[in-house]
Order: sequence, then C-alpha cells, then structure tokens
Amino acid sequence: TTNQKCVKSWTTPPGVNFSGPVIHRDGGQDPNAFDYTYAIVSSGPDITKAEENKTIWVWKSSKNNNNEEEDKTKKILEERISAIHLSPTLLSHVIIVNASGSVELATNDLDRLTAKQKTTNKDGDVVWSSVFVTSNHRACCIPSSMVPAGATMVITVTHQHADLYTVKLNFVNVERRSIENVAKMELNLTERPVAFTFDAMDGKMTILGAEGTWTVWRLLLKHSSSKKVMGQLREHLAIKLKGYDLDSAAISQVSENYVAMMATRGKEHVMSVWEIKYGTLQAEQVIKTSEKTLQNSSSPVYNMTVLSNSHIAFTVSTILEAKTKTKKKVMSTQSVVMLCPFYSEPVSLMAAMGKMKSTVAFMGIDDGVKSTENIGFSRCGYDVVAYDMP
Repeated sequence: TTNQKCVKSWTTPPGVNFSGPVIHRDGGQDPNAFDYTYAIVSSGPDITKAEENKTIWVWKSSKNNNNEEEDKTKKILEERISAIHLSPTLLSHVIIVNASGSVELATNDLDRLTAKQKTTNKDGDVVWSSVFVTSNHRACCIPSSMVPAGATMVITVTHQHADLYTVKLNFVNVERRSIENVAKMELNLTERPVAFTFDAMDGKMTILGAEGTWTVWRLLLKHSSSKKVMGQLREHLAIKLKGYDLDSAAISQVSENYVAMMATRGKEHVMSVWEIKYGTLQAEQVIKTSEKTLQNSSSPVYNMTVLSNSHIAFTVSTILEAKTKTKKKVMSTQSVVMLCPFYSEPVSLMAAMGKMKSTVAFMGIDDGVKSTENIGFSRCGYDVVAYDMP
C-alpha cells in the first residue's frame, strides 16, 4: 500500500510494554454505539509487579462525538492474561483467556464477568488460543449434536511439561452463563511450537515448530458409550523447511485448505502460501521494504491477518536501539503494513502434483538424480529405480 493513512491512534506513556497485539471492537453503524480498544500491559512505570500481565487498558469512544474525547480506564484482573478475543456472535462481550488456561466472559467495558471457567494448576501455561463460531449452514468439525450451531468456541493449547501439550475445546454458553469444556486432548510435540492455525470447517490444525517442521493435524470428535465427547488429533502430514529462521514466523489460515506463512530466510522476508491437504507450495514472494532498518533487520517480528476482500495484511516490525548523550539506551520500534492479494483455487491431486517441483526447492530438498530425499516428492515410480544403486 503506497498511500497509507493513519485513521486512528492511541497515545501511551514511554516505558510501557504490551503483551500481544491491541484488540479493537468497532461499534458498528449505530451513532449511539461505542468503540472499544483493549491492550494487555505486561510492564510499565505505574504497573506494580503484582499487576504485570493482569492489567488491561480500555479505551472507550463514542460515535457521535467524532472521537474527540476518549475515556481510558485501567482494569486489573485476578489472573495473568494470555489473550483477549472477540466473537462475531457476542457483540456485547469479550473473551479473556488466562495464562493458566481458564476462560472468562466479560462485558465490553470489563465491569462485569458474565461467566468464568475454573482451572487447576495442572493445566499448564497457555501458548496459543483462538475463537471460532460453529457454522449453521456449512459442514463443521464440531457437529450440532455436540454444541448448537452458531456457538462460540474457544480453542487453547497449553504446555504441560517437556514435549507434552494439551488442546482444549471450550463452549461459551451465554444462556447458562457458563464456559463448558467439550473435549480435551493430549499432544506430543518434539519441537517447540512458534505458530498455530485452526480451520473450524474440517478441523485441520497446523503447528509450526522452531526447528522447521510444519505439521498438519486433523481433529476428530465422537460420542463415547457414556455420551461424553471424545477428541483425538491425528497427524495428517508434515513438511520440513530448511534455511528459515522461524522464531518470529507468522502463519494464518487464508481459506479452506490454504495457509500463508511469513518467515525470514537469510535477510529476506519471504511470504508463501501452502495447500495443506497434500502439502504443496502454491505461491512464494520475497517482500522488500523501502526502510533499510526493516530490510536488513536480523530479528524482525511478523504479524498477519486475512481480510474479507481476498487480501492478506501483514506487518514487518523491528526494534531500534539508540544511545543518548547520557549513554542511556532508548528503545523504539519501526513497522510497515503491507497488503497482498490472493486467490485460492479448488484443491485437486493433479494440481498438487504440478506444484511438487517448486515445493521441493522451497523445502531445501536435493532434487538431483542421485538423491534419495526427494523420493515421494518430485520423483516416484520408474523414475526412482531407474538409476544405478550406490
């Protein structure tokens, strides 16, 4: 986007650190409605040690005063906060996921808790969470016999110990003012996870590991003999990436069976789109920025979201460090926002086979005739056995 314009901004004092991105809820077209903006404060000059990651700054602005006056309030919760989520079906509430794994439902102004889920210390620490709504007109991985159509679901991933993680599905029951656990599954991950996606239609969860393994899991739910919901995650496929720094990588569900990834390769910012049914690379683009500090950054931070107009919006950010005359360090950040259009065609086996050559190159697999690591990717059948064995 060459003609970027700042529509709205919020001023914060220096020395404040936030945990995760700021969440904004637009009040809609009603002139009497309010917009809400939420920021989780991890530390700051006026934040005590006991308030770190328990504090939320809330900006409340009305539509009819042209946003000239904004009311910022400070809310302190009982538990450490992992994330804040919004649901399109719960317009008067926000969902708070605590670091312990418990889930809370609060009003938009955070003045009142409508529902709270209890948890135990054995649940571990949350590493990722997301919210989705079960469909009432399309197939969904959670059938209507388990939860009603149009229900708000919260999925969380918690780290227990070593390589053991727990995936939980929670149903936000507004009528009963409760948050009910639908299913709980254990997952063993040999690599530290850095990014996640989840597709509520077919239940595919993708997990990107720090050492380069991108695994696709399939969620399966069924009723047991006692009519309890039993959940299972089965590995669908695994993709091994080479030559990428994935600690700050970002991935996002683009459409059904398509996932986009933003990662660093050397000093390049690389955007790629993958089809996760067969595991093939669909498109790749090296992103270049006009800002030299961002282009040459050794530790960029990426964030990505998919817009409703078939565009991927992503940010490339870096931390800048400077020294003043008093030899004090001054930290600042620089970011650029970019848009990338995309088109996802229906997935087919023939189309996937046509993309294997580019997929092999992206994964860093040797495509030579003498190589055996490309078997099953770019070569199969007669092509595999038609050379001299060593």
